[in-house]
Amino acid sequence: MNYLFDDLWPMMHGSESHKQNCVVRFSQIEKCFKKWDNNFDSLLNGLNGIEGIGLTIASGLIWSVYQDEAVPFDKYTMTYALKEGVLVTNSISNGRYTDACEKIIAYCKIFTYTEEDGTERAYEVQDFVVDSL
Repeated sequence: MNYLFDDLWPMMHGSESHKQNCVVRFSQIEKCFKKWDNNFDSLLNGLNGIEGIGLTIASGLIWSVYQDEAVPFDKYTMTYALKEGVLVTNSISNGRYTDACEKIIAYCKIFTYTEEDGTERAYEVQDFVVDSL
């Protein structure tokens, strides 16, 4: 959670209060991960049902654990995905989260990222999120 709120989403409105809410509700969050660990759509819905955690925070929590398989959908990431034509709808609820993640991950695999020292590496979901800003 620290990385999500402090490094990836530090400029999100209310980032610190969202982080504190997650800390307070950590046992509920942990139960959701244990119950729906292998089903991102159910996990997203379960997390979304926790007080103070909406779809955005839920997707971020899932990404925190599954950075190679999930996407943290804030307003910038969603807008960028729509603008780039990766997604055609802004909905990640009702069984659409896994599909949206798979599309963005496939999109990321098309590209490489060049580091400041000139070395190349795979373009990752985190790069997509940062680029969306």
